[in-house]
Amino acid sequence: FHTLPRKDEESGEINIRNLMKADSKKAFIAADFSQAELRMLAQCCRDESLIEAFNSGQDLHKFTASLVFDKPIDAITKEERQIAKSVSFLIVYGGGPFKLSEQVGKPVGYCKNIFKSYQDAFPKVFSWINRVHRGIRKDGHAISLFGRRRHLSNVNSPVRSYQYRALRQGMNFVIQSSASDLMLHSIKRLHRYNKVLGLGMDILATVHDSVEVQCDLHNMDKCIETLKYVLPYTDDFKDMYGIDFVVPFEVDIEAGTSFGNLLDAQFDGNGRVLNGKEIAEFVARG
Repeated sequence: FHTLPRKDEESGEINIRNLMKADSKKAFIAADFSQAELRMLAQCCRDESLIEAFNSGQDLHKFTASLVFDKPIDAITKEERQIAKSVSFLIVYGGGPFKLSEQVGKPVGYCKNIFKSYQDAFPKVFSWINRVHRGIRKDGHAISLFGRRRHLSNVNSPVRSYQYRALRQGMNFVIQSSASDLMLHSIKRLHRYNKVLGLGMDILATVHDSVEVQCDLHNMDKCIETLKYVLPYTDDFKDMYGIDFVVPFEVDIEAGTSFGNLLDAQFDGNGRVLNGKEIAEFVARG
C-alpha cells in the first residue's frame, strides 16, 4: 500500500492514492515516522557516530556520506548522498555490496570498498549484527527490544543459503519489529490524547511507518500539533520496558484532502503549525 504512486508516470495526473480521501468537510492527515528503522538501528547498536548523526540535526545521509567518503558535509554530492543512503538501508535489510552494485550502478569492487568504509565509520553497527547472528545460531530465535521472538529454525539447516536467509531475517526482525511496536504504542498514546483532549480525530490506518487520520477542518491545527508531539514521544518506555532511547524519533506530517493530495505541515521551534491557514484553504478548495 505504501508503494502506491502519487502520480501516474505517463499522464502526470494524480493516481490511485487520491481514492483514499477524507470525509466531507474533514482534513486527511498523514504522519510519517522519519527513518524509523535507522533510528532503531542506532538504538540497538549504540554506535556513537550513528547516534551523533541523529542528535546533531544534520542531514543523516550527508553525515553518513561525509564519513564514508572522508569529505566535509558541504562537499558531498547528490550521488554520494544517495550511495550512503542505499548502504544504510541495505544494512537494515541484510543486503551487501552486490545489491548495492545493482542499485547504484557501480562496480562490485567499488561497492565493497564503500561497505568497508561504512564499517570503519560505524563499527558498532557490525559488531551488533554479529552479536545478533551469534544469538540466533545459539538460541534459534531473534528477540526484539520489546521482547517479541521470531523463531528461525532454518539457521540450523544443512543448506547454507537457508542459514544466511535466517540470519538476515532475524537481524531485520529485531529492527523492524521494534520499530513496529514503537508505532503501536504511539497509536495507543494518540488514542488516549484524542479522547482526553476531545479532538474528534478518526484514526484511519497505518501505512508502513506512517499513521493516517482525519479530523474536522476547524480542529486541524490542534490535531496536527498533537500528532507532532504524541507520536515520537518515547519517555514512557523507560518505565514500561526499561528502554531509554538514545536518539529522538521524529514525524513528518502532511495534510490535505486525500492520501494523494497533501501539503507539508511546517512548524516553529515549539511544535506549532506555521502554515495551518494555507493548508485549510488548500483543503477547502478540494
